[in-house]
Amino acid sequence: ATAAKADGMQPGALRGQSCQLEKSYTRLTSLPSAADVRPLPVLRDAFELVISRWRARTCDYTYACDMLKSIRQDLTVQHLAADGTRTDFAQHVYEAHARIALQQGDIGELGACLAALAPIHAAQPAAQRFREHPEPAPSRRQQLFSRIEGRTFRVVREKPRQLCRWSRND
Repeated sequence: ATAAKADGMQPGALRGQSCQLEKSYTRLTSLPSAADVRPLPVLRDAFELVISRWRARTCDYTYACDMLKSIRQDLTVQHLAADGTRTDFAQHVYEAHARIALQQGDIGELGACLAALAPIHAAQPAAQRFREHPEPAPSRRQQLFSRIEGRTFRVVREKPRQLCRWSRND
């Protein structure tokens, strides 16, 4: 535990050792092996690869979503969304994935990203939020929802537990 604190990692966090840029998402049923998890520098490169392919339109949404979920998972198992510049990178990954999910109408992934962003935003000092973003983090989250409602997303307000509907007719 002392060695983990000395190198900036949280106690109990796994340190990734994989150098694979592309790794499919798999639901974990047990603790992963360090050999199967990518460290932060590899995650940064993997993220840049996915985003560059998405922007160049050389990959489809299924591929991009799978790769981004895998990056998010590796961040989570290493507790890399908890401090400093690591938090900045995690925030960047979740926000990018939320934007792509919104573009594609994937409300499930959008919700997962927004739910993960809430504690990341809450953990940031107010001075940092205002310096990096002119608006506080919760407003950014609300902006995503307002974009959804303004376009094609209809929330059934009377029955909040009912599934939301996505229509492509606008």
